Amino acid sequence: MIDTTFVALDTTGIPGKVPSFSPLVISIGLARTRAGVLVSSTGGYVRQERSHVLDARAEGAFWFSGIDPKEVLSSGTDAEVVAERLRPMLDGEHLRGFNAEFLHSMLRMKPWEVPSTRWGLCVMEQAARLIKFRKPNGDFQTRVPLNEALRWAAAEGYDVLPPDSCDHRAHSNAVRVAKLALAFEAHCHQHQQPIGAEYIPVGVP
Repeated sequence: MIDTTFVALDTTGIPGKVPSFSPLVISIGLARTRAGVLVSSTGGYVRQERSHVLDARAEGAFWFSGIDPKEVLSSGTDAEVVAERLRPMLDGEHLRGFNAEFLHSMLRMKPWEVPSTRWGLCVMEQAARLIKFRKPNGDFQTRVPLNEALRWAAAEGYDVLPPDSCDHRAHSNAVRVAKLALAFEAHCHQHQQPIGAEYIPVGVP
C-alpha cells in the first residue's frame, strides 16, 4: 500500500442538505500508514463560532454523531489553529477516507484548503466493489455503510478495533478506516485479487 494518511471528520451537517446552512468541521481524525502498517494517529474537536455550533439546523448532525455541542465549544481548538497545525502533516500526503467525496467537499474550503489531487481511492467505494452486501429487496448495495464494512472485516478475522483510550469519534473512525483499508489489501492479496476487484463473501448468494 502507498504510504497514506486516512482522514475522518464530524461536521455540523451535509453540504446542500439544509437550505441556507453551510456545515463546518467540528472534529477531525488522522491515521497514518507506512509500508502497510498503522504507525500513528491523532484527533480532536474543532471549535467553530458558538452561533454556528448551537444553530438549530445543526441539531440533527449532533444527534447522529452523539457529540455534545458544548464539548466542542469548551474543549475544541479554533479551526484556523487546527488547520495551521495540520498543514505540514498533510503536505504532500496521499489521502484516503470513507466517503472521500464528502471529505473533500469539506476540506477544500477555508481554512483547510486541501487540494483534490491529494485524494486517492475512496475506501467506501472500495468496500462496495469488494463486499457485495444485499439490500432487504435483494439488490446489491452500491454504498456500503462503514459499520457493515467493519463488521465484514471483523468476521473475516481482521483487526478493525478503535484505538485504546480514544475520546473523539473522528479519531476512532480514522484508525478503523485505515485498518479496514489494510484489511482489504490483505484480503485481495490472499485471494489473488487486484485492489477494487469484486468479492462475494462466503454464504452470500
